[in-house]
Amino acid sequence: MDKAPEVTVQEIDDTKLVAGLQAGDPAYHRLLSDKYRSRIFSFLLKSGSSREDAAEIMNDVFYHVIVEIDKYDPSKSAFLTWLFNQAKYQRLKLTRQQDKIASSAMGLPRNSLQSAESKERCNLLDNYMSELPENTRMILELRYLGSMDAKEIAQILDVKHDTVRQILSRIRKKLHQDLSRHACFDDWVS
Repeated sequence: MDKAPEVTVQEIDDTKLVAGLQAGDPAYHRLLSDKYRSRIFSFLLKSGSSREDAAEIMNDVFYHVIVEIDKYDPSKSAFLTWLFNQAKYQRLKLTRQQDKIASSAMGLPRNSLQSAESKERCNLLDNYMSELPENTRMILELRYLGSMDAKEIAQILDVKHDTVRQILSRIRKKLHQDLSRHACFDDWVS
């Protein structure tokens, strides 16, 4: 049986967690899951995944984090940011696989399952998000997909709470202004 880490989920910080994962200690695999399971699951559900897909993706995320933990670079991002990026990637991967299967099963061209308006919305939002600075994009994703409040985001990104609140306020106003010019968002911004 694995020797349990000397810390509990409530006590462990991400530096210790990463060190334990890099050491290959299976007890830290459980700590990773215990510490982040509900946040990742919630993030995936709010990203549009079904409960079944979210559970599958979450397992893939934890597997990939354990396998690829040596690729994590703390100088580039906080561990939670890296973890959420893994979740976004695994969700996108599954969505593409499902879309491809559904489209081919129905004899339809790829991506034809979405309405034209829905595709236009997605494309506009994707383009809009890709043009944002990385820190702003991450704040939006953590807030709206990760369901985190400004205080949690500030801790993860190591910035001031007021900075996060200001960025969120500014980007909401800008997003409303920019999207109101597009007919496909009339029902979203009115």
